[in-house]
Amino acid sequence: ALVRTAAATATGCAANQACACAAARRSGSACTWIDALAIVAPWFGAIAVLFLIPWLDRAKVKSYRYRGKLSWALLLSFAVSFIWLGKIGAGTGTDPVETIIGRVLTAFYFLFFFTMPIWTKIDKTKPVPERVTMHE
Repeated sequence: ALVRTAAATATGCAANQACACAAARRSGSACTWIDALAIVAPWFGAIAVLFLIPWLDRAKVKSYRYRGKLSWALLLSFAVSFIWLGKIGAGTGTDPVETIIGRVLTAFYFLFFFTMPIWTKIDKTKPVPERVTMHE
């Protein structure tokens, strides 16, 4: 039985590519470097996008304490999708419904970060207290 990793499940199409490569190896043919790249690129992308957060966040305030309801709602939905992707990744990976859910949640994972400049700019923030603002 082929056991998939959490990262393979988190990147739905890469998980299918991994299964296809394993099947190809069993039949005697090999996977190309493009197949291998399609598997590992989303894994590295999921980590690399975390390093871009300081440039993607356009909010006037940096603390979530003073953020608006939109930021909080998106952060909560991101946390739910992150935990759900972890649950799917810990499973056997044989359920096609979980594969579809994993693909949708993976798309949300990346869209959360790539749309961050838009929704952090339009979100209404609470006023920052005087004790927290920078004095010039």
